[in-house]
Amino acid sequence: RVKISSCPDFDDMDPQEALADLQSRITKYESRYEPMDDPHQSFIKIFNLSSRLMVNHIYGRLAKVVLPAIMAWNTGSRPIFLCRAGETEAMQNYMEELQQQQQQQQGDGKSM
Repeated sequence: RVKISSCPDFDDMDPQEALADLQSRITKYESRYEPMDDPHQSFIKIFNLSSRLMVNHIYGRLAKVVLPAIMAWNTGSRPIFLCRAGETEAMQNYMEELQQQQQQQQGDGKSM
């Protein structure tokens, strides 16, 4: 009910129609869902709008910044979107420079 009342997708729908639409979306999502139960993988599972979190192998920045933020969010009144930034031009340039340096070091090592 929280999802239906807070999501703009359902604004112009009858509550029963919105619920049916949401249930069909969930069914579609479940067909593509892959559970994260591998104890060697890093993951954060969010259950029931942040009422429970399962955290596995989360260290560094994720543990210090992202996880407390997720725990503090109240998603009952609004949706949250998490995204991972794509590759930036600066990062691409850095990786190219790093690759060139490694190639130079390998070339210098072969000539000795």
